[in-house]
Amino acid sequence: MVYNMVSTKYIKTIDFFLEYSNHLAIFIAYVIILVGIIEGIVFLIKNAVNDELNIKILDRRTNNIIETRIKVLNSINLGLVFIIAGDIIKTLYMPDMITLIKVVALIGVREILSVFTHKEIEYLKKARKETLIEEEIK
Repeated sequence: MVYNMVSTKYIKTIDFFLEYSNHLAIFIAYVIILVGIIEGIVFLIKNAVNDELNIKILDRRTNNIIETRIKVLNSINLGLVFIIAGDIIKTLYMPDMITLIKVVALIGVREILSVFTHKEIEYLKKARKETLIEEEIK
């Protein structure tokens, strides 16, 4: 009887921990995405008014937009990882078929987004490098 009461207490503690760690993971994901977007906007505005760069205005804006997109895409990818972690934790303490299907779909969408954002980041880095090389030639 005592063993059963102790194990019930531990199960309740674990359920409590899993439930709030799910909320914490999703909160962290939203914060990461929001901070990434704010950081990108601040970076874009700060470099738009910075006149110390010896680059033509059009090329400077292009590089700023490229850098901003890279920053925001990286934060979205990291945020999606935390959302998936939160949903996986949720399936541990609430294992039903709908939650499991949701997690599988979310992982699939995240992987598709990850592939495309990785390709876009590589393209943007290549475009940034070409813009800087063209500017050095001129």
